[in-house]
Amino acid sequence: MVTLDENGDYVKAEEFMLNSKFAKPMDMIFASDGNLYVLEYGTKWRSQNIDARLNRISYLKGNRTPIAKIGSDKIVGTHPLKV
Repeated sequence: MVTLDENGDYVKAEEFMLNSKFAKPMDMIFASDGNLYVLEYGTKWRSQNIDARLNRISYLKGNRTPIAKIGSDKIVGTHPLKV
């Protein structure tokens, strides 16, 4: 989210994608489809980078459905099994 003042000037922007790592981003644009496209050069300058890429970042309104995960300290045992 970006906040503008009464003149339409930039005030602040909320942080997003804090855990994402980019490899020397060199260009970005919001396209007419509403997505943000980020072009990354890669980790090394003046070389063929296998990690060079074009990212499409889509906005998803609202909260996402949680992904359930379960773990246990034991996977086998006698009845009754306490974990």
